Amino acid sequence: MKGMIVPNVELIDRYRMGLVLSWSELMGKAGLSGKIATRMCAGQGLSPRTIRKLAVALDVEPSRLVVVPSARRGKAASMAACA
Repeated sequence: MKGMIVPNVELIDRYRMGLVLSWSELMGKAGLSGKIATRMCAGQGLSPRTIRKLAVALDVEPSRLVVVPSARRGKAASMAACA
């Protein structure tokens, strides 16, 4: 979809674990539904607004949570962080 951003799921997962939060707790803290975590773990893009909400919940800059196009490693790496 146009305007969607690929999240860096591995890094989001590290920040989440650093705060000792479950995926469900992170989604609640960010004001997002569990469907967002499912989409993210499936390698789907997120809206800029969703990335910003996750960044606020994790207390990091939004730019830290996205995949730089040249650094994309594929869906397998993203899915491993969600296991």
